[in-house]
Amino acid sequence: MDVAPDDDAEDFDDLLSENLGSLDTTAWEVVLGEKMAGLAEQSVPQATLDLHGVRVGDAFERVATFLLDQREKVAKVVLIITGKGIHSRQKGVLLVAIRRQLHRLQKKDGPVHNFDADCGGGAFLVRLKPQR
Repeated sequence: MDVAPDDDAEDFDDLLSENLGSLDTTAWEVVLGEKMAGLAEQSVPQATLDLHGVRVGDAFERVATFLLDQREKVAKVVLIITGKGIHSRQKGVLLVAIRRQLHRLQKKDGPVHNFDADCGGGAFLVRLKPQR
């Protein structure tokens, strides 16, 4: 079924009108816009730590310091880049080690609320807990 873009917009407006009755669709557009902006804010990192070329022991210290510093600066989302490990002798060692560290930092008093490892395969999008 071929539908022109203008037809899609009209169909959506009709659908909103039918299902929302007398409610003002402009108000719903504002609410939806605010929700979408909130979701985007939760996914955009406010700071990045690039660990390319860093050894595991040094990386642990850098990650812990970075996360605590960013939480203190009231960052909500940060990006930690480990790389995929394709250029190292032991493939993906840093990626695995930092994933384990993030799991540990997610426990009880740690700064990590949750994290997503699907950021291109060599990075973690980390959501921080608010500071108490």
